[in-house]
Amino acid sequence: MYCTLFNTIVLFAIIHQLIASEWNYGSEGPDVWSDTNPLCAGHSQSPISITTACTAYKNFSPFGFSKAYSEAQNFKIINTGHTISGTYTGSDSSIFTLTGGDLVGSYVFSSFHLHWGENYKSGSEHQINGEKYSGEVHFIHVDPTTGQTAVLGMFIQSKIQAITVESRKRKRDPSTTTTAIPTSTEWDKYLLAAEALQEVNESVVVSLNLASLFTGDLNTFWRYTGSLTTPPCTEGIIWTIFKQPIAANDNQLVLLRNNLYTKDYRGPQPLYSRLVYRSFPIEASSSIADYINGEKYSGEVHFIHVDPTTGQTAVLGMFIQSKIQTITVESRKRKRDPSTTTTAILTSIEWDKYLLAAETLQEVNESVVVSLNLASLFTGDLNTFWRYTGSLTTPPCTEGIIWTIFKQPIAVNDNQLVLLRNNLYTKDYRGPQPVYSRLVYRSFPIEASSSIADYMCCWKKN
Repeated sequence: MYCTLFNTIVLFAIIHQLIASEWNYGSEGPDVWSDTNPLCAGHSQSPISITTACTAYKNFSPFGFSKAYSEAQNFKIINTGHTISGTYTGSDSSIFTLTGGDLVGSYVFSSFHLHWGENYKSGSEHQINGEKYSGEVHFIHVDPTTGQTAVLGMFIQSKIQAITVESRKRKRDPSTTTTAIPTSTEWDKYLLAAEALQEVNESVVVSLNLASLFTGDLNTFWRYTGSLTTPPCTEGIIWTIFKQPIAANDNQLVLLRNNLYTKDYRGPQPLYSRLVYRSFPIEASSSIADYINGEKYSGEVHFIHVDPTTGQTAVLGMFIQSKIQTITVESRKRKRDPSTTTTAILTSIEWDKYLLAAETLQEVNESVVVSLNLASLFTGDLNTFWRYTGSLTTPPCTEGIIWTIFKQPIAVNDNQLVLLRNNLYTKDYRGPQPVYSRLVYRSFPIEASSSIADYMCCWKKN
């Protein structure tokens, strides 16, 4: 039985190496994984953004870990080309047995790996109430009888991030005291070994106490069913995301960014109709930063207007959809409804003119004068939109801005966007921020629930 499990793990490793060149976290990143790995566009994908207010409470049985987790064991730490992975070097991995937590059966430890980001405020794959962490570690377990995979996900919080969080708490409540968070010796040992593995397939054997890499609270968590967060994005994975983060020194994460990869994480995927459970009573609503997410587009254009009398700023935001993305979206629609026909979306001549001029401006402050019909740059439907009050999306991030986000995207040729990425900047966007208590209005009746890719819609909660 365990031999079969071992062979399965080896086979998975071989497959992982074979497809390694087909995906990455850059030009062949998460947004296009589904082009070559169709499962990555499934309706049960991971990670997700969890809004605690939209979860259901469940009384879970406590987790049980075999003695081997609390003993020093040898692990092979390897640079896989996508992340740093750790596997047990012994011949009998069944000494690591996980039970409880309402998992059916006994699970055997398979491997663990780390995700991190460009800075101390990004890197976690899952998000909690709109908040990201500096990183996330996944401990993968497999039931040798059924082949079911269960992942224990734990957040990494750099000490810089921890201090920032504590500072915010003190602003809200001056009586709050800051508690220094000690970094585990095992984490220091692991990260020192990991940051030295600068070549793909380079490895080292390190003696680690696996339990000492865990968060200090294994009773407070969220549970849902999702997928692997890397290709082939296999679904049916049982996820347990623990609430308490693990502390790490940011200078060690900096070395990972500088010496290995700038980032190696996938952003939240649509929740659709899945239910997320929590093992703890609900927090006070005042502590919840509701995070409403949705489909991403190839780009976004902002038309900024100012009231000369009051100084009030209003922004008209319109999505950019490349023709490649349009075809992908239409293809998904046809899979759900074979009678659906694809309507070709013509690119505006004005957009061709604008992008052709823009892609030549490769030097900072370089400029050109172009004759444009501004209305021809707009989306074709100015009646269907969302409205909310927010901020500038770049520093100084001034708030009090009136945002109007139009639903119908503008079509452009992807080869023009490719030239912008190659000749100017790879990317220039800020990700979604917490909604908190703000209300978002819409100018149109709600769609049928079957057509909505719900990330976390509290109004849909039973």
